[in-house]
Amino acid sequence: LAEMTELNVFSCSVCLNLLTDPVTTPCGHSYCMNCIQSFWDGEDEKEFHSCPLCRQTFSPRPVLHKNTMLAVLVEELKKTGLKAADDSNAGPEDVACDFCIDRKMKALKSCLVCLVSYCGKHLQPHYESPTFLKHKLVEPTKNLHENICSRHNEVMKMFCRTDKLCICYLCPVDEHKGHDTVSAAAERNDRQRDLEVSRQKIQQRTQDREKDVEVLQGEVQASAVMRTLKRSVVVKRELSQKAKLSIYRSIYVPTLTYGHELWVVTERMRSRIQAAEMSFLRRVAGLSLRDRVRSTDIREELRVEPLLLRVERSQLRWFGHLGRMPPGRLPGEVLRACPSGRRPRGRPRTSWRDYISRLAWERLGVPPEELVEVAGGGAGGISLLRLLPPRPGPG
Repeated sequence: LAEMTELNVFSCSVCLNLLTDPVTTPCGHSYCMNCIQSFWDGEDEKEFHSCPLCRQTFSPRPVLHKNTMLAVLVEELKKTGLKAADDSNAGPEDVACDFCIDRKMKALKSCLVCLVSYCGKHLQPHYESPTFLKHKLVEPTKNLHENICSRHNEVMKMFCRTDKLCICYLCPVDEHKGHDTVSAAAERNDRQRDLEVSRQKIQQRTQDREKDVEVLQGEVQASAVMRTLKRSVVVKRELSQKAKLSIYRSIYVPTLTYGHELWVVTERMRSRIQAAEMSFLRRVAGLSLRDRVRSTDIREELRVEPLLLRVERSQLRWFGHLGRMPPGRLPGEVLRACPSGRRPRGRPRTSWRDYISRLAWERLGVPPEELVEVAGGGAGGISLLRLLPPRPGPG
């Protein structure tokens, strides 16, 4: 807007363009040399010559000379300000000011009451005059008349949620009578809030996927380490069986079962754990699948309990630990919580608590309704730890 004001100051009031060969009349106004001379040529029949802007008269006709200082300023302005003025001109994709006549300028705001778009110059009355205080200004908008109700010729400031249409304040009286209607602003706020919730969900899913990728990368790296361990260490004949079992217990098992207390073990997971376990133990025993030796016989020979039994024992022990936690401890409160609704996409279909309840019933015969009391060692039950099989001794 400042650039536009500056350009107007150095514009000729006759041709409305920047001054060319500027001259200044005795009244102080400046014009292009050709513009003012042509204007006065048309007044030669009159006794007096006048200023086109203020109408002050001169007699005789003034002799004008080029204003050198003003010409220099105009040239500087052409270099610095003309680009800004061109940027203010409305292009094919811009919303043009409806008040501009000769040269259409970009609109800065559109008025929903006037149904007109204004450039900076013509927008000023909306900011300065009390008459326009209640007018609603929005970002420049094409086709403002589409916001007018075709039935009542009123601005559509309401929204019908029943028909999902913008309506005016008269529509709920007849055509949309009894419908769920709200103000357009309220509907916009609700949709923006829903959009923000959707954005947060998408962001959360993205973060979950990134975590899944990190976990998968960790699994790939762990698998590579395990393969290297089996190929380069376990198969070495110079290592004793006792040393290999020590590697199995201290490195392989903790790596394979990391975080197993909170696993929800599915049948597919059970099969994969058993396959990985026996692949390692067969190498420790110096056997292969071709030897057709049963897994139970290999475990008895090496005095190693099934890995799944270790996992289940740890899970039941952790459940008992949670059940004995005093009120106020977050892990215990999470255990006692009963969330409702569907589980998030990507999570196991069975919750960890339901899985432990089934495990306790199958392994220990503890009914699900008594599980928390038994796990907590309440007066009516016994400690779940006492029901657990003993820890295996060193073998």
